[in-house]
Amino acid sequence: MGRAGQRAVLATPVDGRIFFAGEACHSHDFSTAHGAYETGVAAARAIIGDDATIA
Repeated sequence: MGRAGQRAVLATPVDGRIFFAGEACHSHDFSTAHGAYETGVAAARAIIGDDATIA
């Protein structure tokens, strides 16, 4: 059996201070560059807010 559900566990922030990103954290675009990018943007937004411009 697979462990795809564990991706959500891996992506969960710790104490609201440590955020994880990368292709392994994406729920369905794992093993891809765009999956890594999307989780990086999501982590950055969680830290600095939704209004910030992110490339």
